[in-house]
Amino acid sequence: TEVMSRSSGVLMNVSSLPSPYGIGVFGKETKEWIDRLASMRFSVWQVLPFNVLNVEGSPYGSCSAFAGNPLYIDPRGVQAMGLATAEDVKACEYDGTPYTTDYAFARETRMAFLEKAFKRVDPKGGGCGVSIVASVGAGICFVYGGQRIPKRNTVVDVGLFAGRV
Repeated sequence: TEVMSRSSGVLMNVSSLPSPYGIGVFGKETKEWIDRLASMRFSVWQVLPFNVLNVEGSPYGSCSAFAGNPLYIDPRGVQAMGLATAEDVKACEYDGTPYTTDYAFARETRMAFLEKAFKRVDPKGGGCGVSIVASVGAGICFVYGGQRIPKRNTVVDVGLFAGRV
């Protein structure tokens, strides 16, 4: 029989990471958090589901088990891909504390931001099999495939894939 060694960890949702965008994102702050956990000798980071939140803000009642939450996409990663300008990224910045989550602000600014970025790939907005892959520091990427990003407060069909980008 195999003996499991003891480990310790932290439960914290991605949205709780400090960020300049009103919600935590998969970006440099994620990598810094993982490095900090490792430096404290934690070996586990337990997170809540990455999917779209329901109307009450819970990831456990999502309308999709497969759609990733577009609010977790780091605008800086989209800019690094050449799909956003510095001004676009600045428009996503939250003027409150980076230690507060503001879903309404993040949803409004991020969906407008992502729609603008998508139009840079497909100006006609028809999709045509175009995919946007937003790379992030934690080795996770969001893929928008074949569809124009819908208006705010609608489900975005996003696949969440683990692995190196």
